[in-house]
Order: sequence, then structure tokens, then C-alpha cells
Amino acid sequence: MGIFDKFNNQDLGDEEAFEELCCQLFETWGMRAMGFDNTWAYRDIRGDGGDGGIEAYWFNTENSEYIGIQAKWFKKTISQAQYGQIRHSIDTAIGLRPSLTKYIVCIPHNLTSLRNSKNETVSLGEEGTWKMFAESIAQAYPDLELVLWDEHFIGNLLQEPANEGRQRFWFERTAVNPDGVRLALRRAIEELKDRYVPEIADDGGMAVFLDSFFGTIESRAALIEEIDACLDVCHDLAYVADSFASVEDGLTDELKESATKCRDVIAGYRFAERMETHARDRAASLGRNR
Repeated sequence: MGIFDKFNNQDLGDEEAFEELCCQLFETWGMRAMGFDNTWAYRDIRGDGGDGGIEAYWFNTENSEYIGIQAKWFKKTISQAQYGQIRHSIDTAIGLRPSLTKYIVCIPHNLTSLRNSKNETVSLGEEGTWKMFAESIAQAYPDLELVLWDEHFIGNLLQEPANEGRQRFWFERTAVNPDGVRLALRRAIEELKDRYVPEIADDGGMAVFLDSFFGTIESRAALIEEIDACLDVCHDLAYVADSFASVEDGLTDELKESATKCRDVIAGYRFAERMETHARDRAASLGRNR
């Protein structure tokens, strides 16, 4: 049983989900395995429409080098027609980005090796077919490195600590999580295309619920005003309580003890307020200096 027998496509469809997984692993691979610095930029272009021959790429802003990835949901084998699809994608990618130096092909199965066929002849298996295909690409594009990410390689990437969350997301039947919501939202927006304008979109039931639960900007501002008013009263009470606690004669010990406790509690609130104000001013100062 292969790892993709337990693949959870998150209701995206196997092909689209596999493309998303490969792009996520490709991005992490660039940062972790290759150690790309800030001269490299990653971009996922699957939602841009049209066929660019790749799903995503890393681009070097200094020497204009491209490294691209193409995901193919060829679950069991690669037919001759599917090799034609891969070749077409490579030709398209090179035509659009001549400085492409590495082309990664992702498939969700492992290539078969040498084996005896039914008529007692030796079959080269998929490994032999892939080798011949890679040689034809090398002849056509000598400066291009063709790389295969098969099921085994993808499985190894998923074992890396940086991809632990992706392993759980794509291969465990989990409850709704933020990644799933983001994927569904992006898919819905892409399907709407020009019909979706965020600036004029009406609030839905979820927005109404969140506003009632967390409060709107206006309601939170009003609450802050009420808290400030209460703090002003606390300042006055602190003065009165301190006066009572300082009286030597004329008050019972019980009343003086109560006044002292009240003074100490209010002093604690005032100290916390000063610390919060200091932290807020510090954060604002750091923001201005960036």
C-alpha cells in the first residue's frame, strides 16, 4: 500500500489536491534543502490561468535562474500519451522561461523496475522508459536538469519536521482546520473570478456572528472609553482611600484595615495600567524606528 492510498484531497479532487501538496513541498524544499536566501523568490502560478508548463517556480533575482515544478496525478503508471503531456509541459515552460535550469516532475507512484513479462522477455519497466525520456529531454535541452519526485521521494519530504503539518493535513482524516478553510476560500474566489469584489462584498452570517462575539471596532472603542472612565474613578478612590488609611485617630481598626486594602488594590490596578501604557508606547516607538 502506498502513501497516496490514504491521500485526503480535502474535497479539492485528487489532481488539484496533489498539485497543491507538491507546491507546498516545493516551497519548503527551496527554503530548507536548498537554503535559498533572499535573492530567491517563490511563486505559485496555478491560479493565473493558462498553461505555463509549471505549477510553481523559484526565481533568482540576481541571475534570472528559474527552477520549476510540474505535478501530474498519474496514479499507477505513465502511459505514452502522458509522457507526451510531460514533454508538452517542458516545451511550454522552456519557451516561456528560457533560463529554466531544473524541471521537477511529481508523480504519486514509484516507477517499476526490470521484471519478467508474461512472454518470458525482460521488461525495462517504467525506470527504463523514464531513462529514455530523460535522455531525449537532455538532447533537446542540454542545460536543463530533469528531476523526478516519485512517491518515495515525496514520502521522505513529508517526514521532515518542517512538513509535519502537511503530512497531517493531507494524509489524516482531520476535522476542519485553517489550511482547509484557506484552500476552499481560494478555490471559491478563483471560480468567481471578476464577479468577486472584496470592497463591495456583503457581510454574511459568519461576519455578523464574529461581530457580536468579539465586538465591532466601534463597540470596542466605546468599551475602551468606559474602561478609561472607570480608571478615572479609581484614581479618585485611590486618593480617598489613601487619606482614610493615613488617619491616625477617629477611625476604627476595621475601617482603617478596609481602607488600606482598598488603597492597595487600586494601587495594583494603577501599576498595571502604567505598565500597559509603557508597553504600548514602547511598541509604537519601535514601529516608528523600523
